[in-house]
Amino acid sequence: MTATAELEQLELADLDDVIALPATQTLLRDLPADRWAGVTSGSRTLMRARLAAAGLPVPDVLVSADDVSVGKPHPEGYLKAAAALGYDIARCLVVEDAPAGIQAGHAAGAHTLAVATSHSASELSLADAVVPDLTACTVERTADALLLTTTA
Repeated sequence: MTATAELEQLELADLDDVIALPATQTLLRDLPADRWAGVTSGSRTLMRARLAAAGLPVPDVLVSADDVSVGKPHPEGYLKAAAALGYDIARCLVVEDAPAGIQAGHAAGAHTLAVATSHSASELSLADAVVPDLTACTVERTADALLLTTTA
């Protein structure tokens, strides 16, 4: 077994402490399924398992390490997700908790929102906006867009 496969097996066996971050369930529940995607540096199998363990929906569009030739901070994952959703990346918002993800979102041409749950706000300062967690966000549907408002 390769080191990567062994690490994945260890992570798949350790899902008991995986929980959804505050407001994530509400936010994702309120988004139309055809308007959001998941982009992960991990495998599709691990992402699905973590989402299930946290009680979160699995997006229709899920771009994983299995789907890209270059990982974050390269923009390939976000560009593929926007294309699969049928949206211009310039109209997309990348929500990330890691500096490499923020860099990837910017490189793709998306707007970026950093959630300071795994890294400090200062480490995420390249983002267009930084919030402590998703409780600071609300999403409003309009006829042709989703509008995100932050209170932070």
